[in-house]
Order: sequence, then C-alpha cells, then structure tokens
Amino acid sequence: MKKQHVWLMVLGVFLIGANLRLPITMMPPLLNTLSASGILPKSLAGFVTSIPLAMFAIMSPVIGKLGAKYGPGRVLTFAASALVLGAGLRLIPNAWGLLIGTAFAGLGITGGNVLLPALIKSEFPHRIAVMTTMYTTAMGLVASVGTGTSGLLAKQVGPTTTMATFGAVSVIALVVWLGCYHNCKVIKPLTRRKVRKSA
Repeated sequence: MKKQHVWLMVLGVFLIGANLRLPITMMPPLLNTLSASGILPKSLAGFVTSIPLAMFAIMSPVIGKLGAKYGPGRVLTFAASALVLGAGLRLIPNAWGLLIGTAFAGLGITGGNVLLPALIKSEFPHRIAVMTTMYTTAMGLVASVGTGTSGLLAKQVGPTTTMATFGAVSVIALVVWLGCYHNCKVIKPLTRRKVRKSA
C-alpha cells in the first residue's frame, strides 16, 4: 500500500473509532430537552440508550459472519453508512425517527466494534497495539466530549441541531473511509476463525 493510502487508512480507522460511542453518550444529556420539545415522550426515553445495547447483543454474531464472508473492509463500509443513516433519521422531529435512527446507529456501532480489530490485524499486523490504542483513545475521548457538551449545546441551539452537529462526525468518517477502502487488502474475506478471534 502506498504511503498516502496508509495515512488515509489510519485516519479512517481513527474516525470510525471516534463514532463507536458518541451516538450513545451524547444522548442522555439531550433527553430532557427532547421531551420538553415534544419530540420524545418520557415513556420512551429509556429506549434511546437501550436500543444500541440490544443491537450489539443481537447483531454481533451476524456481523462477524458477514465479515468472514465478505471481508471486514466491505462490511465496515456498510456499518459506517448505517451510522450516517442513523444520524440523519434522528433529525426527523418525532419519536419514530429518533428511535429508528438510534437502531441504525447501534448497528453501525456494532459493526465497528466487531470488525475494527480484525481490520487492524489484517492491515497493520506490525502495529496492532498502536492502532488499537489510537482508535480506542479516539472512541473514549470523543464520547467524553459528546457527554460533556451535548446538553450545553442543546440549550443554545436545540437538540436537533446538536444531533446534526455530532452526526457530522459520522459523515466525515464515511467520506474518508470510502477514500481508502478500495486501496486496501481488507476488502478480501477473512476466515471465520480470524473474525471470531477479533470479535
């Protein structure tokens, strides 16, 4: 792989990692504002945080099998697309849009959690520790920023604009990933054993 493609791949891994907690952690500070604005009834507020966990439990084995069949790079492209779709659906000003968008976000998060480790082992076999540390740091740091600032931002611009602002991170990640995807060997399927070990 050419040097510029390597750096683009590193950036793609960083940005996908940055999205693996943010769609969840930014939501609890927004719940009161969403309820007050009439977008989300209080009786449904718990689903905003429980749906991503349910998606992870249900879809992890499925995504592992898809990664084994089609390759982690290809499936990660769909996972990143699911994050973008989820971010967009959350902007629909009703409970259904918010909850369905949360389900797609949970699907995208699950794809990243399951397949990023496999991708790193395949693409960066001599830098596994460094790359793993990088994306997990991005994951935790951006998640903390989302938790700490989403409530304050929502008071200034409203919950919908706040979700759009943080959702832009998923759009950037998808654009970067599409830029490096076709130059990487990870589009080739892995063995089921390799994906299972990485999950």
